[in-house]
Amino acid sequence: MTVHPVNIPHSTDLLEVTFAPQGDTLYVAANSEVVNLWSICVFHWPEILGGLLALILLVCTWRLVRIVRRPRIEGRVYCGRCNYDVTDAPPTCPECGRDLEAKPARPGKTRLRRSIPTIVIVLVTCLLYAMPWAMNVGRQWPAVAGWFQWDSAEAVTWIQDRPITRLQPFVRRGTELLAVNPATAEWRRVAFVDLPFAVGNEFDLKISPDGRWATLRNDYQSLTAIDLQSGGVIGVRGSITQRVTRGRPSVWTSVAGYNADSSSVFAVWHNESERRVSLVEWNPVTQAVRIVEERESNVYDGGRIEMVEAERWTRSVTGEPGQSARFLSMYGTVNRSLERKLMEVAVVDDQGGAVEAFGVTPNSQAEPYLCADGSVIFLDMPRPMIKRPDEKAQPLKLQPPPAPVRQTLGRLVVSPDESHLLGLGHETMVLWNLKSGQLLASVDHGSKVPAGVALSAGGRSGAMMHIVRNNSGRFDKYLDVIRFPTDSD
Repeated sequence: MTVHPVNIPHSTDLLEVTFAPQGDTLYVAANSEVVNLWSICVFHWPEILGGLLALILLVCTWRLVRIVRRPRIEGRVYCGRCNYDVTDAPPTCPECGRDLEAKPARPGKTRLRRSIPTIVIVLVTCLLYAMPWAMNVGRQWPAVAGWFQWDSAEAVTWIQDRPITRLQPFVRRGTELLAVNPATAEWRRVAFVDLPFAVGNEFDLKISPDGRWATLRNDYQSLTAIDLQSGGVIGVRGSITQRVTRGRPSVWTSVAGYNADSSSVFAVWHNESERRVSLVEWNPVTQAVRIVEERESNVYDGGRIEMVEAERWTRSVTGEPGQSARFLSMYGTVNRSLERKLMEVAVVDDQGGAVEAFGVTPNSQAEPYLCADGSVIFLDMPRPMIKRPDEKAQPLKLQPPPAPVRQTLGRLVVSPDESHLLGLGHETMVLWNLKSGQLLASVDHGSKVPAGVALSAGGRSGAMMHIVRNNSGRFDKYLDVIRFPTDSD
């Protein structure tokens, strides 16, 4: 078992970590700043093209002076190096010793004929330089600015350390998506999206079941779909209604998941003015939107509520006709005591029809997780529960960890393939085989304050964001990846 810190020097404001449904690729979302170096080059096209033009003119002038100072007579033959007359065809140039058999002599031409290629180069270069000015493209030159995307986070530090005010507008703030290899702790940038800086509860990151694209929910206002292969944006979805009443806009409150073929994503839309919550299916390619289910929400009754989590669905993929979508819904209030209450669990199909509904004890703090077989696991320590379809909830059978560890475990995470379970405590991380309940590993993460955790398919790798207070009093987030032993080890 090994623990690797992941060094992301240009960003310490991590938002969320999640593993791909298959394999060990870890995706990390972070608030970041980048500079598109190509945009800077385009902005300075007058200086760059002007410098290139000056260089070409200098070379061409040298070439023309050389032609003028080295006259030739038509019908004679000359050495290409020293311009000596070698019409008598000696094997080497008598003047400079050049091997004329390896590099044949050149026939004589008039100065004008020898100057024509150089003059054409000068005229074409001047014409190309004059065209942008004649077209009045401006410094931004939109038609060219989109050709390349050379994003660099390192250049941001260079710009900010120098008083170059004309480069400051090129610094873009947004959400950066990174792919991390847990075995080596190396990362690569997948995409950068121009979005407002977000905080944890304003952000969601979900990877499609086929691992080809991801959905970001940022700042409650938009959904963004990203192609994980090319890093390009597939589509962006803003509001589904423009209605705003009494200053209460409608917002996206969570990303639920995907349909079976990964063509659509499900998200939760909260119409705060009308006190309604909708489960929405969105296809980012066609921009088609369908409301799967809509409910009234009374969480705004009374003035004592300070923050609302609204209703939230999670989704699993099954291959059964008419049952390809199952959802959990829950809503709760967060008051001054930060008490969250799970009021109801409802499982519905992809047409919004009820499959099963059951109540949950109002004072339960359990986080529900919906499995592919329709079971619901309540990730609540010290006594996690499982509710199988048409059965009563019962304790989840897990091999107990040591007593000191058991008392501090407060968060449980299920792997994407639902084969393993990860428990996070104050100083310890515990891994179970979810099928057999066997305790597989325990990792001491010391005094680090966890801010987020994820587990890969097969339980091979884990990831933990942790909080560190910097010298200025602000809190930074860093990332560790853990390689667990397999069940056969």
